[in-house]
Amino acid sequence: MTEQNVSVVENIKVVVEADLGNSNLKIFINDKYVSVPNVFQRVHGGVDSYESNEKKNVINLLDDLYVHVTSGAIERNGSFFIGKRAMRNSEKMKAMNIKVDNKHEEDLPIINTLSVIAAKTIQNVYDETQSVPDILQLDLDLMTAIPASQHNPKTAEFFSERFTSNTHVVIVYVGNRPVTVKIECSRVRVTKEALAALYAITEAPDEMFKEFQELYKKRLKDKKVTGDFFKDKKILHSDIGEGTSEYIFTDGLTPVLDSCSGERRGIGHAIEEACRLLNKERTTNFKRQQFTEIILDKNDKYHEDAKEFIYDTRYEQAELIEEDVEEKFINDTGGRAEVLAVYGGGSISLRNELHAKLLKFCETTGMMLLYVPEKYAIELNPKGMNALRKIID
Repeated sequence: MTEQNVSVVENIKVVVEADLGNSNLKIFINDKYVSVPNVFQRVHGGVDSYESNEKKNVINLLDDLYVHVTSGAIERNGSFFIGKRAMRNSEKMKAMNIKVDNKHEEDLPIINTLSVIAAKTIQNVYDETQSVPDILQLDLDLMTAIPASQHNPKTAEFFSERFTSNTHVVIVYVGNRPVTVKIECSRVRVTKEALAALYAITEAPDEMFKEFQELYKKRLKDKKVTGDFFKDKKILHSDIGEGTSEYIFTDGLTPVLDSCSGERRGIGHAIEEACRLLNKERTTNFKRQQFTEIILDKNDKYHEDAKEFIYDTRYEQAELIEEDVEEKFINDTGGRAEVLAVYGGGSISLRNELHAKLLKFCETTGMMLLYVPEKYAIELNPKGMNALRKIID
């Protein structure tokens, strides 16, 4: 494609579904999926870029994201490293506070969501024109969610208005070149976390149900299981995240809103405690996200220590979640749930501790266990919002 002069691009319609995870920001931007560590680092003074190749800078934009955000929605305007770039300095990196029930009040979700949308749109414009613009003007239609334990009409409206009542300006640095992205939010909808996942389940590929099919082949009389199977079922959802676990009860395709709640449980609490133990043992200063990187990297010199500490703290969280599921089944569903659906990033990390316990509980109560495979577990919420939008819009 030949290079075009695109100094100013106006009225770009951007449709977004954003899962504001405590670990990762998982987001569909015009149906394109992006996942970025949900952390930032406030930056003071200028930052030089040592890469002069414009194409490389655009390609690596989300990994090296440096922005300045001006918005009435946040407490203080400023410059930030976002995502992976912020993780390079543990001392100054800020993550979501998983110990406090105020996701709708925090600045981090606003800053990171706007920054990633701005950066991804620059990449999209470059892909189409082979040119980096100077100014972009976006019209944003956003669907997102906050934990069920924090969600009510007042908090949902408050969070929505932080986007809609302000004009947001994000200056994204493509190398040393600033690109000004002006964002106006024409519509923002805030639902409960896990509520939309049902739609991802009903639209999921058959592969997601392979384990479920095998587990219940006699009970199902070898009937093939697809997403349609779950459309008329009473389902207790357990969405295990980093800082909270959401328990949603759906009857067919309808949520039973009075039976939806959340608890401060999740793999993040296990990681924070294990991280504290590692820092004490090794005189380090790792943060939650960096501890996760150590766990994932078998060649890291602290991997074995981290693995040992997380082994015990993980079990404690699994016990609490199991107790939650039992209590929600009795009190929130009145024993009516037919399926227990377990997913979310925490369900992957806690599978060894949780699966057998939950399967036994399901056998006792007559429920069927849909423990969503790792390949699908993390993306179920943003995919659900993406599917839900196409149904209701």
